[in-house]
Amino acid sequence: MSQFNFNNPASWSKVAVLGLARESDSSDLEYFLELVKLSETSESSFARLKRVARYEDWARFAAFQTLVQSSHNSSLANMRLVSDPWKGTIRPIIHDIKSFLSLQLQPPENNSFEIQLDLSSQPLLSLYNRSSDFIAEKYKILYKFSKDRLILEASEHLQKILPDLSKSFSRNHFRYEKIYRNQYLVEPIVLQHNLKTMGTVDGMEEEWIRRCNMLQWYEKALQEKLEQIPTAHWLNENGFISLVVSGPIPINRVTLEFPKNGPLPRSIAWDKDGDRHFSEGDIQIPFSGRENKLQLDAIWITNRVHPSPEVAKVLALDAQGSLKPAPTQFRLVMDKKISPIAIRAESFLTKDQFLVPKGKRSGQTPIRWNTPVLKEKVATMKVWPKSLTIEGVHLVDQPVKILPGTTIKMKPGASLIFRNQVQIAGKKEAPVTITSVSSERFWGTIALHGPKTAGSILSHLTVENGSGALIDNILYSGMFSIHEAKNIKIENLKLRKNNKFDDMMHVVYSENIVLQNCTLEKSLSDAIDVDISTIRIEKCKISTSGNDAIDLMSSKALINKSDLSGSGDKGISIGEASDVVIFNSKIYNNVIGIESKDNSTAYVINSTLIDNKRQINAYKKNWRYEKGGSIVVDKSIISSADYSIKGDNNSKISIYNSSVFPKFSNKEPQVEVGSVSGDNGNDNPILSSYQTNAEKALGAWGITSSTEQRGIFE
Repeated sequence: MSQFNFNNPASWSKVAVLGLARESDSSDLEYFLELVKLSETSESSFARLKRVARYEDWARFAAFQTLVQSSHNSSLANMRLVSDPWKGTIRPIIHDIKSFLSLQLQPPENNSFEIQLDLSSQPLLSLYNRSSDFIAEKYKILYKFSKDRLILEASEHLQKILPDLSKSFSRNHFRYEKIYRNQYLVEPIVLQHNLKTMGTVDGMEEEWIRRCNMLQWYEKALQEKLEQIPTAHWLNENGFISLVVSGPIPINRVTLEFPKNGPLPRSIAWDKDGDRHFSEGDIQIPFSGRENKLQLDAIWITNRVHPSPEVAKVLALDAQGSLKPAPTQFRLVMDKKISPIAIRAESFLTKDQFLVPKGKRSGQTPIRWNTPVLKEKVATMKVWPKSLTIEGVHLVDQPVKILPGTTIKMKPGASLIFRNQVQIAGKKEAPVTITSVSSERFWGTIALHGPKTAGSILSHLTVENGSGALIDNILYSGMFSIHEAKNIKIENLKLRKNNKFDDMMHVVYSENIVLQNCTLEKSLSDAIDVDISTIRIEKCKISTSGNDAIDLMSSKALINKSDLSGSGDKGISIGEASDVVIFNSKIYNNVIGIESKDNSTAYVINSTLIDNKRQINAYKKNWRYEKGGSIVVDKSIISSADYSIKGDNNSKISIYNSSVFPKFSNKEPQVEVGSVSGDNGNDNPILSSYQTNAEKALGAWGITSSTEQRGIFE
């Protein structure tokens, strides 16, 4: 199969490139495809693959393939992938998909059409469809789609717009032309029906109505298939119980019922190796008991297999194929032999209970990656020692507490990635320090990554001599990085002496990140780079940055009572549809004080801009955005030898209730002025609306008044 795309990175081409990457660099794709192959037999590779090809992305894509009954996106063609370097993920994009609607089926003559629940079109989905937790996630998505009646909504919408579609189609002068599709000459739909409709739009209308009817039938048929009672039975083999699951629908909450006052087991496990003894590889099944009943807290799923080797071979050649559920036997081992009088379970989807009959027929052994699906255990917090040395990449998956005065020494290239909550409890007199083993050698990154880090609090932390890292396909461009996190509070942070990578601190895909009383000095490039996030920066001092003090892209930010100075480029760079409120802050001695571009808006309130070579700049940089930048200045001080405020024709700068020294001479038309000290212009009533908007912008951050003395803060 070496000719297929999933075994040949060179057969793929890039259609978009991250600015930091070379167009010829396909290392992310190579990493992903290699993991797919290794994951067939390696548990560690499979665990890494699930972080790269996340279930939340691929289960949704697999559910979509089931909904449209097509595996046209295959290892041969019609695949488009997005590689996200900040998440380290590879996810699919729907591209050139077929649908069951293209089949010439007419309800109720569609009884021969069988809905396939598990389609496999390429090696990754073939692998994932053998994983029980992936199947559970996919079926959950499928069932929600069905219950929300979205297919019926699509049919009703199509019926509603049929008159407009007919009008539009009747004006199409090319509707009778034959077309080539997959090297075959195809007749127009208006000519594919009978002679009565030939040459009119009636044939097309007939096709639309057929598809509406098919959608209505399909929604009902799919829901009936998902709501069917699961098929299963149980075996008693000399006091050893086995559960045999047969149908496609997972079963949950298996309940064992025993004679009253009879002995109950105290330990239950899935006998993975089938030796009828508790072994190291057996998986403990959590359960709860009441009276004479035990309920197992696990989801049980059948093996998904190709119906035959011939079908598997055809499937590899891009035919629509399906995986079938095969009766699968899960043997249970307990601390004592038992004999239930009945077993019940419920459907994983509908939660309806049913009686599991006793049977005699055995099933297949669960294939690799088909294990009972258990709830994730709540990890306990671990307290780290006060002195430790980190070598290589250290992934931390459990909650961690770091005590005051702790020193963490990082060897060259070492990185710390926290993927669960972390509490850094430094104090003013005993801060936590992360630094290099040798002052002349740089380490990688310290990062908080993922939703489990929510609620982390970092206090009195000093980080120095780091750089960045590329780990498991993830680009950490900051010495201190926050990725896909929310509700993180950072107090009294000190960052200095970063090397090699762009950012001293990088925040991306994150929400409600709070920085208070932070100090960042002498960053190599940007001190704080914020992408697609919301952040609150208060009482922070950022000085002598190699590039920007704060760089914002597609983000929302409050910069309050902060001091930004000596930047090699901008004090604050605001781009790509960002919204920023700058309140009670000082921005001075930067090349550019504040810059807004590409549909971004900045409100500068009660702040001071002093001796920046260009105080304010606004322009349109990226062709993808209709507008340039918007900057509103209220109750602020702008002072320098040359006020230098510039805006292009796509931008707007509005200044009012402010002091400008020296006064304006030749004001550009993009700069709107009203009630400005040092200026001979008149009040502009239009600016009152800007003031209202500025107050609203402050209010959105919980600040209700901007009446403090302008440009002054403690």
